[in-house]
Amino acid sequence: MDCTFESEEGTFEFTLTSFCDDGSESPHSEPFVFTLSTSSTSKLAASFTTAPASLSGIAPFTVSYDGSSSSGAASYRWEFGDGDMSNESRTKHIFAVVGTYTSTLTVTDRQGNINTKSVIVNVNESSGSEITASFITDPTSLLGIAPFTVAFDATGSTGDISSYNWNFGDGSSGDGAQTSHTYTTTGSFSAVLTVTSSNKSISQKNVTVNVGQAPVAVIATTPVSLSGETPFTVSFDATGSTGDISSYSWDFGDGSSGGGAQTSHTYTTAGSFSAILTVKSSNGSINQKNVTVNASLAPVAVIATTPVSLSGNAPFTVSFDATGSTGDISSYSWDFGDGSSGDGAQTSHTYTTTGSFSAVLTVTSSNKSISQKDVTVNVGQAPVAVIATTPVLLSGEMPFTVSFDATGSTGDISSYSWDFGDGSSEDGAQVTHTYTTTGSFSAVLTVKSSNGSTSQKDITITTTTSVTEIVNIHVEWAYDPQITDDCLLSGYSLYQEDVKVCTSETPDDRSMDCSFVSQPGTYNFTLTAYCDDGNESHIQSRFPLP
Repeated sequence: MDCTFESEEGTFEFTLTSFCDDGSESPHSEPFVFTLSTSSTSKLAASFTTAPASLSGIAPFTVSYDGSSSSGAASYRWEFGDGDMSNESRTKHIFAVVGTYTSTLTVTDRQGNINTKSVIVNVNESSGSEITASFITDPTSLLGIAPFTVAFDATGSTGDISSYNWNFGDGSSGDGAQTSHTYTTTGSFSAVLTVTSSNKSISQKNVTVNVGQAPVAVIATTPVSLSGETPFTVSFDATGSTGDISSYSWDFGDGSSGGGAQTSHTYTTAGSFSAILTVKSSNGSINQKNVTVNASLAPVAVIATTPVSLSGNAPFTVSFDATGSTGDISSYSWDFGDGSSGDGAQTSHTYTTTGSFSAVLTVTSSNKSISQKDVTVNVGQAPVAVIATTPVLLSGEMPFTVSFDATGSTGDISSYSWDFGDGSSEDGAQVTHTYTTTGSFSAVLTVKSSNGSTSQKDITITTTTSVTEIVNIHVEWAYDPQITDDCLLSGYSLYQEDVKVCTSETPDDRSMDCSFVSQPGTYNFTLTAYCDDGNESHIQSRFPLP
């Protein structure tokens, strides 16, 4: 028995059996020992490849041989079948003569063992026209995004062509002069057309198809909320975009643009802007993404009031108007400073207590930005003019001097003005004036508050010429005075109007001689009795005395 098998080197026991046609085996023989080594077993095997793989062509026909894949070979010998030979592991041979040739590789190991392998090469005579592979594609540019479909057309190939074979480079193949293929994965693929003639000659042509991932634009921004006041700066970040991206371009929506995966832009005018990111792949495919940026004018609070002067007396009503405020304003709120509040662009408030109040307007924009403006409202007590004089009786001979006192006036008073009625005037809470002409004069006090409110009070002063004479009269009476029991009658008093002019200290007499100074005129006189304690009786009589 000649036996060939694979085994490691070493000493082994071998046994022998016989088997029957029914597949059963006899018992094993007695073992015998056999040592296996490289001298007794070989892994020698001839192997090679050729280019082209199809060994049929037109003379002169060149074939490349590669025997380096042979195992256990120490030496190589090529016999091409036309009398030529080579001892290289890789070699090339040109078959110049038409015919059929057997090319054989013989490999020899170090022990002298040999192994061979042969192929048949057919060399044909030229038909008079060479075949040439040629094709066009649709699209012409072989750059696309998966899934990317390419139509191949080889009808422009020339020569006596019997078959068209396609290798699309992604593990798929096809045939026919026209075909199409869809690339579903990304990568760079070599699509090869092989045309074969009836005499088995071939021609090839290849193109490279580049298939990328579709770009997807993604925008991140800082701040995340895209509402702000001018100047409003936004940082744009497109690094989260995916796919085969070769360029990034930005249109900020306000007439400005930029480039790069990361950029920033400042919006200087108010408005709503669509910021657009365009990403482009190396094969020209694009994708866009947009965000809306709302830029608004910063709110500026402005207050107008009626009245313009914010000083008044309680109750003091003020109308507030904030319609002159500017910017993107969503709300108006008022703090009137006296514990009251309001809202709206226009409002009014009545101050019922005195004091100085800070009225504050707060305007808020749609993005919650605020602006404030305040005005001071001064509320005082209405002034009330009051006059006191010395003397109290405002009638006298000229020159007649009167002291005027307005300190009893009430309210928030900032000034006192006097018009004495005789062409003279003076300022101050307390003044003195001497009337030097006769007549009846209206003296007017005007008090004024700090907010401009005024109050007036007037009195009449009468002055006369100093003309007097001594009056001598004799008065008699015939009645008993009405006095109480505990009164010791001491005498009688005579009054001219309200002025005592004479006194009698003889209580038993019923008459009195009286001498006094008086101006001419008609007066009322009264008589009283008085007691030793100074108390006087009621008026006993009134009588005119010319």
